[in-house]
Amino acid sequence: MTLLMDVSLKATFILIVAWIAVVFLRRASADLRHRVWLAALLAVAILPVMEAVAARTLPGSTLITVSAVAKGTQASLSGHLHAPWIGYIWIAGLFFALAQLGTGLVRVAVWTQSARCSAGFRYSDDVRTPLTWGIFHPVILL
Repeated sequence: MTLLMDVSLKATFILIVAWIAVVFLRRASADLRHRVWLAALLAVAILPVMEAVAARTLPGSTLITVSAVAKGTQASLSGHLHAPWIGYIWIAGLFFALAQLGTGLVRVAVWTQSARCSAGFRYSDDVRTPLTWGIFHPVILL
């Protein structure tokens, strides 16, 4: 299988397992369900890198090659995609997404610092909709 197909199938499996886990955890806290989705999305995000590293570092004897016999001919499913530019596009997209996340977190941090605090809530005129954020020190920003 190509790297793209292999990663797509594994990512689908990871997301299906996360969805089933969240269904079983529907009575659990939203924080726990959020962490399950976060872990699944992080696993999917690093999956292409891990696949590429494993393909380069594992010796050829540890890789499993599946062959199929059809009408007397042998077909190998171990073909690899020979387009290195796909990896560069994926990495560029990852950095673009991380840059957007970083700028958003900086913007929310500035809003939180400039907000006035009253009864455990923070009020800011810059915020258009209520939001919560923070991992170690959660903040409710209204």
